[in-house]
Amino acid sequence: MYCKKISKLVHMLLTFITLLFVLSGLGISDYRLIESITLGILTKERSFMIHSNLIEVFAVLLLLHVYLKVWVEVKK
Repeated sequence: MYCKKISKLVHMLLTFITLLFVLSGLGISDYRLIESITLGILTKERSFMIHSNLIEVFAVLLLLHVYLKVWVEVKK
């Protein structure tokens, strides 16, 4: 019961972090487009900072996601 809730939470967080990771990556490479779309909130420097700090969170969530998926599948 708890495992499914945790798995769903990890899945949703991983999806959000992945989208943020892609958006910040685009903010580094196509900074003029992303800066205009986000009304100046996501500048090239801010995108680089976010992108650099998200790699650890992304890796942890990805490992948790895989572990929980394998663990839940094996327990069934």
